[in-house]
Amino acid sequence: MSWLISFITRQNISDTQCGFRLIKAEVLKRIELKTSKFETESEILIKASRMGFKIKSLPIRSVYGKEKSQIKPFIDTFRFIKLISRGRKC
Repeated sequence: MSWLISFITRQNISDTQCGFRLIKAEVLKRIELKTSKFETESEILIKASRMGFKIKSLPIRSVYGKEKSQIKPFIDTFRFIKLISRGRKC
């Protein structure tokens, strides 16, 4: 998914689903979110890019314990496809 979001935003984003983010308040104030699940990360990246904001990535070290992922691959993939299919409305 990262390559597709990178293509859409015309910026190199190595990990679009990383939940660790630093986002300027100015960006969040200007974005009207239409999503509420795991596709929200992609929506923020796409909209911020379209507004001319530069997106930077920094490597982080992930440490996983016994947590269980809340991602539902089929449903969340469908939500992502729906987000992308909205095209310019996103």
